[in-house]
Amino acid sequence: MKIYIHRLYKYFNIDIIFLILGITITMPILTISMSGRQISVFYVIFILSMIILFFDFFNSKFNFKLNKNSALFLVWLLLSLLSSLFGIMYFNSKVIWVNKIVSYIPKIIAYSLVLIFIASSKNKKNIIKLFLKGFLIGIIINIIWAFADGLIYYIFNFSISNEIFSDYMKNIATTRKGVSIIKGGTIRVGGLNYDPAHLGGLIPIIIGYSIIKKKHILLFLSIGSLIFSQSTTALVSSLIIIIINLKFVNYKINIKSIVKSTFILLGIMILLISSLYMNLNFLGIFSNNYKAFINRVTKVYINQFTTNTRFLYHRYIPNSLYFNNFKVLTGTGFGTASYPYVYNDKIRSIMELRQFPYDPESTYISYLFDTGILGFMIYILVLIRLFYYYYKYKVNIILLLSIESIILSGLFYHYTITAYQVFILIIASIYISVSSEKSEKLT
Repeated sequence: MKIYIHRLYKYFNIDIIFLILGITITMPILTISMSGRQISVFYVIFILSMIILFFDFFNSKFNFKLNKNSALFLVWLLLSLLSSLFGIMYFNSKVIWVNKIVSYIPKIIAYSLVLIFIASSKNKKNIIKLFLKGFLIGIIINIIWAFADGLIYYIFNFSISNEIFSDYMKNIATTRKGVSIIKGGTIRVGGLNYDPAHLGGLIPIIIGYSIIKKKHILLFLSIGSLIFSQSTTALVSSLIIIIINLKFVNYKINIKSIVKSTFILLGIMILLISSLYMNLNFLGIFSNNYKAFINRVTKVYINQFTTNTRFLYHRYIPNSLYFNNFKVLTGTGFGTASYPYVYNDKIRSIMELRQFPYDPESTYISYLFDTGILGFMIYILVLIRLFYYYYKYKVNIILLLSIESIILSGLFYHYTITAYQVFILIIASIYISVSSEKSEKLT
């Protein structure tokens, strides 16, 4: 029986779901309580969007075409599924390792279907446009929330994130008490993410966007949230993104931009002067967090560079590859990249590692051992091809900045099949066909 999805389009603007999907994909801690459990709002919206996409796919008579980039990414997802199945067989006597692998399999299947469904949709151009619009809105909300969380902590001595999302933190396996980390009189905000490190992938996108689009207030909020998050990943990624995208910045100075900048500076001055009468030292607020940020960078990442955990994971890649034997070819599934480190007596004794499944703090190391050499090479090829296309043709600035952030942030943290990153890569892969066919640019 044919399902008339177009009738729903006629009477309801169901495409709005993809706008909300783009917004909520950036805020996993936004949940609704259901039968004593915290259900992610993104998860609910994702299910609704999948239903819409399935009906769309059904009406297209299961007809879809993939370009080279989307086909490559689908191959990578399917290879990761094969790696997972191999990992389950290899770790069959290690329950926690098998459970870790199995936990990722539904995501792999779901993202594979998303790619196929969107590629087959006649409405894919609008779906992509709405998702990216929502994604940008979601990042901005995160930035504002992170900035407000940091500011409120120093003024009123409490974190709004930790207060509002306390139930969420109780329901996830973590040793932390709150979303934002409070230590030594300073705060590391997480925005609407459960880990401040996740802002490391979002902040560079919005900093690049605010500079290219000359959004001065947004840039101020982005830098503030960067300082409050104390994310070295965001700092390094942002600096590199600014440098490589300087050619897209229009340096022309016009009256409108001068007036806007003047009003912003006046506003900041009024805020600082007002703070004196309210006994609030805003400069001191930023100064304390800035000093803690710099202290963290110098002590952990410079003075102790050779003993830093992230450095050691990279240093022992050759040894781990040798230890992993034939599993280097197959991979062992997402979340198991720690195996050649924690079961390698030499490395474990040096790094003092516990034998449990996790991905080291680098997406590239993780994917190398999770999906094997072939999977790793395909993933790198997808990133290179997408970056080359969007940087050369500047088809969409959000996709370009997002791809750059994915490439850079992956060097410093493990974003294992993180939802927004996978969606961006899927959409970026598919949109190449749409942009070349229609010769249009999305703003």
